[in-house]
Amino acid sequence: MTRTAAIVGGGIGGLATAIGLSRAGWEVTVFERAESLAGTGTGLGIWPSALRALDSLGLGASARDLGRVQPNGVIQRPDGSPIATLDIDRVKRKHGEPVLLLSRPALLHLLACAAPGVHFGHDIDDPSVLVPKFDVVIGADGINSRVRRSLFGDAHPLRYCGMMAWRGTVDLHTESGGETWGRGMKFGITPQEPGRTNWYAALTAPEGYAPADDIAELRRLFGT
Repeated sequence: MTRTAAIVGGGIGGLATAIGLSRAGWEVTVFERAESLAGTGTGLGIWPSALRALDSLGLGASARDLGRVQPNGVIQRPDGSPIATLDIDRVKRKHGEPVLLLSRPALLHLLACAAPGVHFGHDIDDPSVLVPKFDVVIGADGINSRVRRSLFGDAHPLRYCGMMAWRGTVDLHTESGGETWGRGMKFGITPQEPGRTNWYAALTAPEGYAPADDIAELRRLFGT
């Protein structure tokens, strides 16, 4: 008898789980609240271990074709003096292949094309309604998971990590990436694709910190 699984959430984790279960003989249904796949998103570093995981899903070769080799980079202080080198060549020597850069939308599209039974625009407000219909219900619905809340209530709430983060992309070509570390903050960039650069910033901040204007705050903190 075929086993059935419902997966709440069609992000990277949910789609990858759907593919793996399907390859193992399960009948899988994915419920994703968004109407379609995300068209924007950050650049992701796909390390050799992640590529091997994609190999196990039958998608490693496609990911390698889509990805861009991450170049070497530098972690530096605000004055430009180096702290450490991001030696991607060493990763390749040790593991047989480098780190690849792949945008989140590209990875989601790759996974969605291989995942069975993906239903967009299905917002599962009460995951318990799925329990009688499926052998397994899997929560892959993000940090504000309704599946987690339905199982544990308020026993396991989110815990603030002590840092605020921003991320985005800009129409700018860069050949290499890296990070600048300051006191309680850092800023980094990575090439994403030709003519596009991924950036991210992090700041140690108290819980509840919410600037009225993010762009102005980023310029104040990290501008020159």
